Amino acid sequence: MTTRRQAATAHAARGWAVFPAGTPGSGHSHPTPTDPDCARCKAEKAPRSGWKWKQRNSSNPAVIAEHWPADDPNIGIACLPARLVILDLDTPAHGAEMPPEWAAKGGIREGADVLAHLAEERGEPFPFETYTVITASGGMHLYFKAIPGRPIPNSAGRIGPMVDVRGDGNADGTPGGGYVLGAGSKVGNGEYRVSYDIDPMPLPEWIADLADPRPATVTPIRQQAPRDTSTRPRSRFVGLVDTVLNAPKGQRNNALHWAACRAAEMVRDGHVDQHAAYTALTEAGVSIGLGEREVQATIRSAFGSAMGRTA
Repeated sequence: MTTRRQAATAHAARGWAVFPAGTPGSGHSHPTPTDPDCARCKAEKAPRSGWKWKQRNSSNPAVIAEHWPADDPNIGIACLPARLVILDLDTPAHGAEMPPEWAAKGGIREGADVLAHLAEERGEPFPFETYTVITASGGMHLYFKAIPGRPIPNSAGRIGPMVDVRGDGNADGTPGGGYVLGAGSKVGNGEYRVSYDIDPMPLPEWIADLADPRPATVTPIRQQAPRDTSTRPRSRFVGLVDTVLNAPKGQRNNALHWAACRAAEMVRDGHVDQHAAYTALTEAGVSIGLGEREVQATIRSAFGSAMGRTA
């Protein structure tokens, strides 16, 4: 079993600046299901008491291996010295609610859905082929290489609801940057685990623009004809299938499950035929190399979960 010392050393070997955070216990229950961030969880997420993490961090594996605290605490990763920008895609597990204007779009219930919708609007791919961690509460951390010369500040909800940013600095050049808990950490009864182990990709420019908008250039406004929305559900379902077909290796089953959940919600709302959706997703999953039995089990699970939810 990998210790947090070993995990911290491995993170440092990637060139990431790490520091000790709170020391987890043996697990504990929470006061209410909608309040997983209880006082104990917050202490496990926080930097080690009295530790000036912005100054005291290291990307030297030998230093980390030798000097990591004996109580084997959680692993903080400092974004600024690591030159990382990390998106924190949250879930309703923290008690957050999707704003009505977003919930009305259909099938948008968590941060990953919001980011997928924003990518779809811009014709950009999602999921991303980048280092990805599943958090203790079931959310997702997407790691990106910072854009040289364009520091991104921390923010909460600026990109969209349930999408937070842990950046590498402030646009005005003042010291800044955030941190996350790295894979191998434990909070409450959950663990942070790698779901896609690959080097981080560069932060997409369109995300940088949402996270830290630049002054807009004034351009003439062109009148546009009213959009025909009659084919929008069909186009959205085609986009879901494309998400499966273009899913990077290591995330294919996750992409299939996400797409199947969204398709099931469209079926429930009367936008897509269930048999057609099931067939198209099965063919997409098999075509990218997943076993047919695995594909059908994933789709059944997603449909069972999504169809059982209330709108």
